[in-house]
Amino acid sequence: ATAAADRTVNEITEKFEEFAVGEVNVTYERFKFNSRKQETNESFEEYLSTLRYMLRTCAYCGNCSDGLLRDRILLGVHSPEAQKQLLQERNLTLVRAIDICRSCENADKQGKVLKTSDVNAVMKKSFGKTSTLKPTGKSTKQPPKATGVNAKSQPQSQA
Repeated sequence: ATAAADRTVNEITEKFEEFAVGEVNVTYERFKFNSRKQETNESFEEYLSTLRYMLRTCAYCGNCSDGLLRDRILLGVHSPEAQKQLLQERNLTLVRAIDICRSCENADKQGKVLKTSDVNAVMKKSFGKTSTLKPTGKSTKQPPKATGVNAKSQPQSQA
């Protein structure tokens, strides 16, 4: 077997990245990774995928990567509820952190769906299938009558 046949896909990928990207500023890459927070409209899966990609260029030791990724999730996750649950967990692992964040995000999505369906049910109950209220363009409201201490005394017309 030749030396080329003994190479793994990972070795080839790493060599290609070194060639294509050039020298990496590890300090800057670590700064970007450790500063990364989940964006407001970013799903947890997108955030996790980005963190995993960023972690590859940080040159952390293999044994440290899971702990660093777990900590970055804890510090950067957008959901306060997920963060609270992560902090309550003793001996939090990366796998458990990911499970918690996924379940919180799913619960949040389901809660929004339920709220929307509740509003629709109230609207249907109040107005029926089709609303019979139609705008006329005319105001039917009468101006309020002035009463009380601040009311101006107005002369009454005599007929």
